[in-house]
Amino acid sequence: MINLGVWQGRFSPVIHRLLQRRAGDRRKLPAALDGLKHRRWGHSTDRSQPVTILVRPEEPRDRQAIYDLTRRAFAPMPFAAGDEQDLINVLRDAGALSLSLVAEEDGEIIGHIALSPGTHESGDGDWFVLGPISVEPALQKKGVGGTLIAQAEAWMNAKKARGCILVGDPDYYPRHGFFPAPEHSPENEPPEYFMVLVFGGTIPAGRFSFHPAFHA
Repeated sequence: MINLGVWQGRFSPVIHRLLQRRAGDRRKLPAALDGLKHRRWGHSTDRSQPVTILVRPEEPRDRQAIYDLTRRAFAPMPFAAGDEQDLINVLRDAGALSLSLVAEEDGEIIGHIALSPGTHESGDGDWFVLGPISVEPALQKKGVGGTLIAQAEAWMNAKKARGCILVGDPDYYPRHGFFPAPEHSPENEPPEYFMVLVFGGTIPAGRFSFHPAFHA
């Protein structure tokens, strides 16, 4: 497994959510997730090596563990707003948590990624917002975050999404196909950190928006 670091922080409390969309049917797991419950990655539980993880959709029993993990992961980040763990709950309560995957190691949740619906002012296609994404601090830079991003991208492709947007570390996310798109940044977000991943076609002229929960 390739070692990949993950940016866990955000850039300013004033900017709101900086790691960061079509709400899925919460009553039924999409077909794209069918194989995730038994999919394993990596080959070692040695903390100095890439870890062996199980990636699966979240279950109701995971919610407190996701909350606690997100809080731990963002706590040391200098630009974190401090409420990333609350954002996940707000998105879930609003029915806007389109995808929520956890990474397990030996039954312990060590990683999490969220997707929520995003929109483009042109009304073009189905877009998602990536984030928050969290990895247990002691297990960062061991491929966990990269694996979660890859699975989220596979799910979006299966849903025939147009693409994915986020605001985050411009030195990290291009490794996963994202590219800077400051001219398309939502209002009140830092355009220099806004990035897009397109699955097909081009980005229409105009700006994107995050789900209102990001600014609740």
